[in-house]
Amino acid sequence: MSARAQYAYLLLQLGAGINSGDREQVVTDAMSEAGANLGISMWSWPVYDAGHRRSCAEQRIFFGAPDQRRDDEFATRLTEGILLLAELFYGPLFEMTNEHLALPFRSARLRKNAGIMANTLRKEIEAAVGNSHLPFLHQMIHSHNTIPDHVVALAIKTVPTLHRNPRIRLAAAFLSHAQHDFYVYPGQLREAIHDGDWIPTRATELARWESAYQNSYKSVEAIIGDPPRNDQRFRARLTEQGLDPDEEVGYKRKQSIATVIREMNGIRDARAAHGSTPNRGIRLYQMVEFQECSRYVLQATLEKYHGKQLYHSPTKACRATK
Repeated sequence: MSARAQYAYLLLQLGAGINSGDREQVVTDAMSEAGANLGISMWSWPVYDAGHRRSCAEQRIFFGAPDQRRDDEFATRLTEGILLLAELFYGPLFEMTNEHLALPFRSARLRKNAGIMANTLRKEIEAAVGNSHLPFLHQMIHSHNTIPDHVVALAIKTVPTLHRNPRIRLAAAFLSHAQHDFYVYPGQLREAIHDGDWIPTRATELARWESAYQNSYKSVEAIIGDPPRNDQRFRARLTEQGLDPDEEVGYKRKQSIATVIREMNGIRDARAAHGSTPNRGIRLYQMVEFQECSRYVLQATLEKYHGKQLYHSPTKACRATK
């Protein structure tokens, strides 16, 4: 009987930095922590083309499934989790609907190298997946986003928590969709607050506006469920999830998360269940504050189940873009 082939995966769309040394250590430590938690190996390798210096190669993220077997479902789930968390901490960035989020390859021969030649990696992936399914494989291998190392590390070190908690995963997916439809980047916050009473008028903008609002609320709902009408029970449910009902969020106006969630829920009940999209009346500042509340709820819940403080407290993380 022949030995079972061992596989590894290339995580697409996200890189691990371009320089070696202390700057990358935070990512390396996060991969070690997450790998030990999940019972897998995670590492970074430089991927380079023939004729290019290895020292200039960009670091890519690789991992194995449990027992180094081929498990495309596990690989996709893990990669999706990392990308969702990176978007939670950084903003909308990735194409979450791509057919492939990670690519498999037989790893035995390549593990002996300090890095991988892109052409060799391409041939190994083609053998595992089939060339007919990957017409843009060279581009897929080389194309990725490089975001700050601490964000990459935070996404990786917290992915075991998301991986094991369906409610957190679903909340992160809803928030990802909301942020792809509506997102105010840090440098645009002041302008957004100044124009806070603005309401879109184009039909296409209204459709995305509606989707962003709905998914922001669904992200919260995935964590806490439908808010009880009784205030005491509602506050108790928030507390059970590690949320302080009186914690204030917002930019144009400060309100407790309990108040903001009630407002989101009220708008859903009064408007979202009916037609008349042009008359919904959700203003720009409300969208900003609803989404911040959703991020706060998700980050606070993630921290609770992660079992230790993240780099920033949930409140500070949400407000870091002020």
